[in-house]
Amino acid sequence: ELLRLVSHRPLTAAAIVSFGFRGMAAARKAARKGDTEAAIRHLGEAVLGRKHFRQLSEKRKRQVRDNFIGAELLGSGLPPLDAARLRSLRVPALLLGATESPALFRHLLNGLQALLPPARRYDISHASHIMHEDNSRAFNRVVCSFLRAVERQRNR
Repeated sequence: ELLRLVSHRPLTAAAIVSFGFRGMAAARKAARKGDTEAAIRHLGEAVLGRKHFRQLSEKRKRQVRDNFIGAELLGSGLPPLDAARLRSLRVPALLLGATESPALFRHLLNGLQALLPPARRYDISHASHIMHEDNSRAFNRVVCSFLRAVERQRNR
């Protein structure tokens, strides 16, 4: 799967490898050692970006710690993506990105958008991966607009 990405989407492949080594591998290593704080830090910085992870409030960090399940890092991972099944979807789809998320997510959304051409895509400004918290007004506006458009289409 990764080799195919290297030839068709090299930036996506590079972002996945970087995410894997810098984020997931380091988080897994820490989880195996029982170092929950380091596992959360590595994963959080990989997903949110270092700046956004470090800016999380203590309350939000406590929530992350409370919800952390180390076994998720030590499991078999995600199943492979079935591109044919994605292409066959005939339902409204909304792809949301965030302007300050790590590059991996932008590349993954580009790939999903290619598989789901009718999907609507929006990038939430001034936000990282937790865009619903970073910029809730923009997030809510985009989601509500999408839902209203779907409802209008359904009522035609």
